Amino acid sequence: MSHFTCATCGKEGGFRVKYPTVNCALWRKFTSPCIPCVKLKAVEDQIATTRAFLRHLEAHRAALKPEINASHDPFTSLLPTELASRILTLCTGRPSQHPHPGPNLVPVKLATVSRRWRAVACSTASLWTFIRLCPESISDWYSYEVFLKRWLSRSAQQPLDIYLNIQYCSVNHYVKWKHCVSIIKILNEHSSRWATLSLEVPLHLVRLFKGGPTALRHLEKLSIRPPPHLDDDRDTSRLDLGTPLPSLESVSVSGFKLRNILIDWRDITAISVSCMQINECLELFKSAQHLRECTLDDISESAPGAEDPESPIVMEHLAKMDIEISANFTSPFFDHLISPSLNSLIYRGIEQPLGPLTSLILRSSCPIKSLSVGEHHCFEHEDDLYDLLWSVPTVEELWVHDIFLVDGFFELLARPVADREGSEEPNFLPSLAKLYLDPPSGPTDFSWTAVQRSLEARILSKIAEGKEPLLKQVHFEMYVEPYEDGYYIDKAALETFKRIIDSGVKIGISNAYGLRESTDMISYSRAYHEAKRQSNGA
Repeated sequence: MSHFTCATCGKEGGFRVKYPTVNCALWRKFTSPCIPCVKLKAVEDQIATTRAFLRHLEAHRAALKPEINASHDPFTSLLPTELASRILTLCTGRPSQHPHPGPNLVPVKLATVSRRWRAVACSTASLWTFIRLCPESISDWYSYEVFLKRWLSRSAQQPLDIYLNIQYCSVNHYVKWKHCVSIIKILNEHSSRWATLSLEVPLHLVRLFKGGPTALRHLEKLSIRPPPHLDDDRDTSRLDLGTPLPSLESVSVSGFKLRNILIDWRDITAISVSCMQINECLELFKSAQHLRECTLDDISESAPGAEDPESPIVMEHLAKMDIEISANFTSPFFDHLISPSLNSLIYRGIEQPLGPLTSLILRSSCPIKSLSVGEHHCFEHEDDLYDLLWSVPTVEELWVHDIFLVDGFFELLARPVADREGSEEPNFLPSLAKLYLDPPSGPTDFSWTAVQRSLEARILSKIAEGKEPLLKQVHFEMYVEPYEDGYYIDKAALETFKRIIDSGVKIGISNAYGLRESTDMISYSRAYHEAKRQSNGA
């Protein structure tokens, strides 16, 4: 019989083994078994003993592994739990806030490293304060709700950042509806700890979100938007959390009438709204006098019969505005505003003159440093564009999108810029440091020679004078079909661009017409001229 001794615990002999039975032929029932059966029985007994000993050793191995992890891991073996917890919090940071992210698995992955890591991770409440829920493909709703409750319990009493994405939920699909309502009820139980509440859900679910009997003192950011494919009734959708929101600073909403949003706007500093009318935006501005940043998307005409403000709306603190107007006229919006602190402006319109925007800037005397202007299908608006750019001498970064550019634009850029104040000749964009141009697709209405001259004046002439040029970055995003005007850059312009690039100024000229990725126009233009030279030589 095999005899084993465990080197770990010193145990010898039997290891609680149950030996198998070997049956010989029936006619040997009352006699001794045959010799082969006797030998087989000895082998089977030895195998059983060996297997029992292996099970004994495997039990030791399972017990030793955690001890080895602890011995090899100075993070948990040498550092106090409080310090290890703090390090995990600092290293993990905030999960990504991509519009359609997956679940937040960071604390779960940390908990799978070892038992010690699990203990530290589960006791670090800050790791569990970021909750991202996407219950679209859940099959076991009960386990999902249990998991959510356990997650919330590990966050202790710390403020919560909650991101909920439900693409579809209807009362006609009772099972999913019931569980979506259950998830919302679980979140409502912790409403006093909401710091960020971001919902991409059908708007008829928004009414189910309610605060408790006390004010939501931690809530600073609120974002509510319907899934893109859903068209909820804007007139009946209502946003009312049922309790005061004293700490709310940032609001992002889409799909609501302003009158159906029950929020005190007086202390809001950042707003993003979509699909509102001009009169609603103006009413919102009158209510949000501490506003510093606003994004207005797809703003349409005022409602029929809406009254204009009796006096201009002065937005003293507004520093950043990003607006896209789909209305037929922009003057009903811009003509009623004064924004003396505006320093960053992004404007997108459709076939609208730029005069009302220019009037706002002149009326406000605002120190705009970053300007982006785009007008889809905008023809013969060169003078409007020039008037706008003359009104912003403080601009350092300029983006021009979908506006047809002609040589006159680059001739203005080529004008000498006086180095001292008090010059009789006005300066055109004297502070320009970054220029991004994205003209409409098709043949260019400007020549690369005009571009060359403007950059020579802005950059190379300054370098020749021993001065540092202000313009440090230029980028063109073109959409020109092969052999259309402007598809190839001429040799003289290429030589100028090379000298500018060699001086340390960044120049990028890309052509994305019909391509998945932009192609470097400078590179393929050089190759074209080189091939042409070789062909002529041959």
